[in-house]
Amino acid sequence: MDASEAPVDYHFQVVHPTQVVLERNGFGRVAHLPFIMDNRPGYHRLANQFLIDVGLGEWSVGTRGLELASTPPPTKATMRNYAHWLANYLEYCHIRAKDPINADYRIDLIQSYQGEMNTGSWSRDNAGLTAKTINLRVDVACMFLQWAADKGLRAPF
Repeated sequence: MDASEAPVDYHFQVVHPTQVVLERNGFGRVAHLPFIMDNRPGYHRLANQFLIDVGLGEWSVGTRGLELASTPPPTKATMRNYAHWLANYLEYCHIRAKDPINADYRIDLIQSYQGEMNTGSWSRDNAGLTAKTINLRVDVACMFLQWAADKGLRAPF
């Protein structure tokens, strides 16, 4: 096996739980949601709280700042995508030694993260990603940062 075939060692993994086990242990409300294990390895509390809040319809970009607002929760497929896109952002921040909570929109998300996906330096095969893929990943990173600001975990985003 040459270097191009070597398995990639990701630090952040999306896990799809066994619903029956979680329901039996009192986590039925969130048993359908994917979660992220981090580089320790451990349960990534902030990322997973974001996924829970979005997945249960308790937070969304469209209801930011509205008291007692709730929205219909995203579909299972959407939540799976959000988890993978968020894990990609967290992986990027880990590898590039960036703080994923206090990222600057212009410098960290657009110039760095988006820029590296565009040029291919942040892609599996060193080829630039499509604009659609890049925008979806950056959108979820922005949602995560807006959520963090709404929770008082960072300055306004």
